[in-house]
Amino acid sequence: MTKTRTVLALCVSAASLATFILPAPALADPAKARACADRLNPPARMMYDHVAPKVKSSSKIPDLMRAEVPSLVIGGKLSRDLAQKNAPSAGQCLMMLK
Repeated sequence: MTKTRTVLALCVSAASLATFILPAPALADPAKARACADRLNPPARMMYDHVAPKVKSSSKIPDLMRAEVPSLVIGGKLSRDLAQKNAPSAGQCLMMLK
């Protein structure tokens, strides 16, 4: 084996090994998200149910909630105060969908 091939083989092996050693991004866990949502109070669950279908792996949950939850308030389904108080708990469950 030539010196160039040996170095190349070592680089490929190191890259392959790094793939398994380096931390990977968290994967979506719909089951955990549903279990989390089942523990939410009714206003937070309403927000979760409204926003969840729109969550993608690239979604920024606070931005998505700011875009989607006002329609619940405007529609009279949720007060602004309840939305503000319950957004953090709904958001934590929504994060599990990413």
